[in-house]
Amino acid sequence: MARTNDFTYTVTEKIAIISQNGANTLELRKVSYNGAEPKLDVRRWWTDDKGVEHMGKGLTLTDKELETLAAIVVKDYLDKNDSAKEDEEPAPVKVTQFKPKTKSTTTRKAKSTTRKPKSSSNTDIINLPFK
Repeated sequence: MARTNDFTYTVTEKIAIISQNGANTLELRKVSYNGAEPKLDVRRWWTDDKGVEHMGKGLTLTDKELETLAAIVVKDYLDKNDSAKEDEEPAPVKVTQFKPKTKSTTTRKAKSTTRKPKSSSNTDIINLPFK
């Protein structure tokens, strides 16, 4: 079977920016790779000086895998680490919401036609429903 280095991906939904350092962002998106069913994708993204968007290393999860991970984080990690802090309120998590939701199709070698700003002022504080 012949193998090629090119693959395609389609960002079907930009859900949130988890963290940002200049033009480098850690984002939660729904992404379809090579025309397959979209999956949740957590990875670094950045736009270079020419306006080309690049993807870094990341993690791609099905909905079922995300449910399993969330259960592990809540049950096994947060419960163990927060047992001494039961009376305290959880710290708010800063998450940047994307507006509007967009679709884009890209190949690894394709150039982006839009340039993202280096910083985002559209931020909301969301209290996650953890203990």
